[in-house]
Amino acid sequence: MNNNNEKEISRRDFIRASGIGVGGLLLLGMIEPEAVLAETPAEKAILYDATKCLYCHTCEMFCKQSNELEGEIDVDGDLSPNTWLIIDRMEYGPEVGGIQPGWLFIRSACMHCGTCASVCPSGAIIKLDNGSIAVEQDKCIGCHYCHQACPLDIPRYGEDGTMRKCDFCQDRLALGEKPACVGACPANALIFGDRDEMVVEGRERVQALIAEGYSDAYLYGDKELGGMPVMYVLAYSPEEYGLPLMPKATETQMTWRDLIKPLGGMLGGLAVLGVGAKYVKAKKAK
Repeated sequence: MNNNNEKEISRRDFIRASGIGVGGLLLLGMIEPEAVLAETPAEKAILYDATKCLYCHTCEMFCKQSNELEGEIDVDGDLSPNTWLIIDRMEYGPEVGGIQPGWLFIRSACMHCGTCASVCPSGAIIKLDNGSIAVEQDKCIGCHYCHQACPLDIPRYGEDGTMRKCDFCQDRLALGEKPACVGACPANALIFGDRDEMVVEGRERVQALIAEGYSDAYLYGDKELGGMPVMYVLAYSPEEYGLPLMPKATETQMTWRDLIKPLGGMLGGLAVLGVGAKYVKAKKAK
């Protein structure tokens, strides 16, 4: 009878110690949740049509107003902790017969590709069910891994050292409203909806541009980085707009995800398993 009790206790202790170890591995990143649970597909998306943009900056103003971001002077057309969205412009084409080159307009803001979330060591950057990427400020440790990994140079840091970027207007979405920039656009250059529908709409607009003679028209974000929750309809190649043609994870991200993070998780997991083993041994001795 005593032997059976001892075996039962040993079995329970083993399971408990194993649970501690596995929990530690999950916590420390050895086993990633994505390996256990199917990744939630991006369900919502913003479609920006650069050919319809008026360069009116209305979306910028409503972004600041909705997110209570401070106004800035001399930001040099760049993102900042208080500027999450800008519409930039660039000259396109040579001067011909005294006629100045034309202008191309492009939106600069987080495209919610998720590379930052894959390198964040504190779990402050997460992918939400609607496909967008959010930052939990109280968890951010200001390590700048996200900035080093981002292929689009988006993350910026506040005075407290934590990362700031477009949050897809999560508070508005919770109320059934559109993101502020989309609701403010007077030219229908920004639209919002289910990602599948936005992909179809974007591809149709690109095909219409090709039919008009824009042979290099392109839907940016449709396939890049696995498909993003923000996509651009472009009349020309992405490179003409200053966008990387084939954005990809940086070496920093790959090193963290494929080497440092698993190694740290393994060492941490072994340490936790060691604690569990000591617990079982001590209890057995007692």
